[in-house]
Amino acid sequence: MSLESDEMKVRHSSSTIILNSETEYILCLPETLKQPKHFPELRVMHFSVPETEVVRTSEASYNVYKLYINGKYHGSMRYSQFLSLHEKLGQMGGFKGQRPSFPSKKLLPLSLGQLEERRVGLEKYIQTLGGNEDLVGSEVFRAYFRHIQHETNGEPLSTRTIHVFLSNGQERVHDIPSNASTSTLLRIVLDGLGIKSELHHFFALYFFKRSPNGIWKIVGRLEEYECPYISLCWLGEDVRIVVRKSRWEVTEEVFLEKDPVGLHLLYLQTVADIEAGWIQVEKEKLHALALLQTEGKKADYLRLAKTLKFYGALKFPDSVTHFASPMTVYIGNREMVFLSSAREELVFKLTRIKCWRVSQQHEKDGKIRSDLSFEYLAAKEKLEWLSVVSDEAVLMGLCLQDIVQEMLAKENSKPIRKISVTGSDGGTSSSNGESKSHLTNEGHARKSTDLLVGKQRATRRRGSATLENSVFAGTGIGDEDL
Repeated sequence: MSLESDEMKVRHSSSTIILNSETEYILCLPETLKQPKHFPELRVMHFSVPETEVVRTSEASYNVYKLYINGKYHGSMRYSQFLSLHEKLGQMGGFKGQRPSFPSKKLLPLSLGQLEERRVGLEKYIQTLGGNEDLVGSEVFRAYFRHIQHETNGEPLSTRTIHVFLSNGQERVHDIPSNASTSTLLRIVLDGLGIKSELHHFFALYFFKRSPNGIWKIVGRLEEYECPYISLCWLGEDVRIVVRKSRWEVTEEVFLEKDPVGLHLLYLQTVADIEAGWIQVEKEKLHALALLQTEGKKADYLRLAKTLKFYGALKFPDSVTHFASPMTVYIGNREMVFLSSAREELVFKLTRIKCWRVSQQHEKDGKIRSDLSFEYLAAKEKLEWLSVVSDEAVLMGLCLQDIVQEMLAKENSKPIRKISVTGSDGGTSSSNGESKSHLTNEGHARKSTDLLVGKQRATRRRGSATLENSVFAGTGIGDEDL
């Protein structure tokens, strides 16, 4: 089947969905739009509702609640939309066990105190849904939030042109519905490149932003709950979508390298990362790489590149740590590295990280402060909490989660699986990305939401949860690395 005919099918299906009423949208998703086998991998949805806003029209005024997912503004919802979601999920059997508490209706207009009480209640409710792995992993749930984003955008359904880039700057242009999902766009892009469908799960779409000095840096990964066209429009002109390899275990790249197109894409990405300074190259290997590149020996080029420092890692510049500021953080190869401007390194092995937490503070001026904290085995029976402040802290946490997930899958020689846990507050989390967000109010000046990632065991202290990592179960965390 040609790529063009595939696009026409997607447009038709999307139009059918978006033009239905909200109730039908929740209940009547066609089988053809269910989650694909390999994409996307189940990932966390951290919810927060930090503020409200009054919307005034010529006919009426009403309150909306600003919804953030994984630290990024996603859309504004009315109380009635939350209620509709709650009711329809109940009709569909979307709740297991006791249904989460939902803020009750009020007959009279809300006072400021009641409005804040409802905001907190709705936030706790949506965070509870975010801890339900069956809901978070379902296409119906994610499609609903694409609908919310599309409705907030206020633009009628239409076909839009979107530009997707390869790592070396080559541009691909595609027409998609304005409400198309991330997996739809990724499939169209990879089909257009000639990537076999069984290799699609090696790739993902990322947002890159150009800094004032002209350097492009990664700022996020496109997820299945968002519409790529709308998210890109909201992020501004200096942001582009880039297709990259998304798997962390370098040994798995052998499957890509057996395919000519997969080999070519991996080669282009590696060359681009070296040229951008993401991968450090020793002087004695620089000439050898240049010669291999000139001769077009892609497989040999990759073989040599895999011996280089930071191959396969993601780079997060302009980070602030306890040790120095600014620092560059690299995540990959089962470790996290802090690199100072003086080229001094601090290396943290992921097998010695007991647990981690991503926190976001919504400041009164509208800015968001994000930081990643982790408990690290610094010495035998000595655990220390360390932290890094970065605009990309949420993505860092998701990277850690994905790496540990792949490590578990590889060590168990099984496909990536879900490991569910229940915290003391009744929330649910899992090793593949469904984790609980917890809210701490710090007055009207600032609201703080902890976005938590971890494994196996949940504890709650002082109003926030810590979910502990299970990589070391039965062996003692990281003792073998000391």
